[in-house]
Amino acid sequence: MIELSDANCVIAAMNGDKDMYGKLVLRYQKKLMGLAYSYVSDYQIAQDIVQEALIIGYRQLLTLRQPQNFSAWIRKITANAAKSYLRRGAAGRNTLPVDDADLAETCWPDPDEQIETQHTRSLIKKALIGLHPNYREAVILHHILGLDVEEISNGLGISSNTVYVRLSRGRKALQKELITVFDDDLHVLGCEAHLYLKQLTRKVHARLAMEDPRDLQEVAKELKLLAARANSDQLMKDLQSENSNIRMEAAEIMGQTGDVRLAKVLLKQLHVETEGKIQIKILQSLMDLQAVEAVGEIEELKRQSIHMDVHKQCAKAIRILEDTPQSLPRVTPITVADLRDAGLDQIMVRILDEHAHPSIVLPMLDGLSRLGSTRLITRSCEFLCTSKHPQIRRGAARALHMVGKGRNDVIEGLLTGIKDDNWIVVDAVAEALADLTPDEARDRIVHALLDSFWDSLTKPFPVRFTIGMAIGKLVNGDYEWAKILIPQFIDGMGTYKKSWGNIALSRTIPECMAPGYTEMNQKIMDRITNHIPGDDVPSLLLALGSSEDPQCIPFVAKYLSHQEQEGRYQAHARRVRETA
Repeated sequence: MIELSDANCVIAAMNGDKDMYGKLVLRYQKKLMGLAYSYVSDYQIAQDIVQEALIIGYRQLLTLRQPQNFSAWIRKITANAAKSYLRRGAAGRNTLPVDDADLAETCWPDPDEQIETQHTRSLIKKALIGLHPNYREAVILHHILGLDVEEISNGLGISSNTVYVRLSRGRKALQKELITVFDDDLHVLGCEAHLYLKQLTRKVHARLAMEDPRDLQEVAKELKLLAARANSDQLMKDLQSENSNIRMEAAEIMGQTGDVRLAKVLLKQLHVETEGKIQIKILQSLMDLQAVEAVGEIEELKRQSIHMDVHKQCAKAIRILEDTPQSLPRVTPITVADLRDAGLDQIMVRILDEHAHPSIVLPMLDGLSRLGSTRLITRSCEFLCTSKHPQIRRGAARALHMVGKGRNDVIEGLLTGIKDDNWIVVDAVAEALADLTPDEARDRIVHALLDSFWDSLTKPFPVRFTIGMAIGKLVNGDYEWAKILIPQFIDGMGTYKKSWGNIALSRTIPECMAPGYTEMNQKIMDRITNHIPGDDVPSLLLALGSSEDPQCIPFVAKYLSHQEQEGRYQAHARRVRETA
């Protein structure tokens, strides 16, 4: 049976259906109970407050303008009711009217079901009562009731940053009360992450004290994966990057984190991924995560793929996953704030400062950048300009991309990196410049990228496409830049012995084309008509569309029709239509 959304239930309740409001009561009563308890620290009083809030919510339901926001709305009412009770004092507590009691009829959970012993219950209650009310509220909502930061932010009417601060301070206060006294029962408070990180920190210190290079490499790798798991949003963003190298790294790391929640993300990317080598990495990670639910989609990919290596990897994945009895056990959930609270970022900074080998430096650069450590910026700029290892220079560029935020010292470091003689470094630097360049430095950066772009056209490396995309992203349809760049690119086509030069220029032209710039359209149409080898015709069609020249519409329409010989460009029709 499909569960109705909050909005559907609210609308039905507004139309007089009390049963639908009852569904909302059953859906939110436990969460509201935890919210009320975080204010009053008394089970019976919290129950009365929630009942009162539910009745107020029913009576004022018609004032709710956005039914989909019922969750945040009823939490706000509950919080206000709890605050009102505290202002009145225990003597002023009101009882519920008898005729409205049926609206809030619930089966409240017995506290003894969650806390097995009186000793445990009294210890935890004492620790929670000792917290500042704001911190207590955030800790209970997040760690016990399982609400995410956005839900807490909406429900309490505060910013996400404020929620993070309250959680961090609340957890530190709880640690002082509980962790050294009662480690075994921290799961009751949802503080598994802190117990896990405390134990891990001890192990890391012990292994570092041994000064064994193999231990140091294992620690570096473990810390990197820990940082990646804590910042899963960045991992998912990397998996959708236009840069194939970044997508491949993200696909590999996801499997190593052991976080089974990422299996769905990998499976979704597998449907849209076009590069065989990345599909193989995704399949390997799905096997590492023991994602048995992926077998059906992998079988479909096996039937459709024409890539022999992908076909073999699919067969291997199906065989392994079909023999897997179940998925991996749940991983302890951790956040970036958890890692900082545990001091693991300080350990990573120390390792980075004391060691220079790529097997140590690269994981630390990656891990610290995922934690958003600004202490990394100066060190990364030094690595980018002075390291003899191209992998480290590339890692430094990636780190600056993630934490640089357009700082002047970062831009200067990246401008040095764009002249690097190693294409994997230039590739990472170009992408970083495209995202971090402030408006006042745009023209200077574009000129620097252009110098590298022309040089890259003579080399058999894919960096030319990254630089071209970066130039297009910075130019962003600017008419003056289009007047400068488009003639150069069109005149440059055909001067390179290898076809990759023409392809790179063809694909960069639509990225730099500006609406209203039509001076070069006739030359573009001539190249398309003559089918010059090496030209990427779909990209040139897209450039015509981007110019918004009405005189080009009949020409472009020819290539969108089924009458066009062989229908070679039908796959690109939708994108061209959107711009034409």
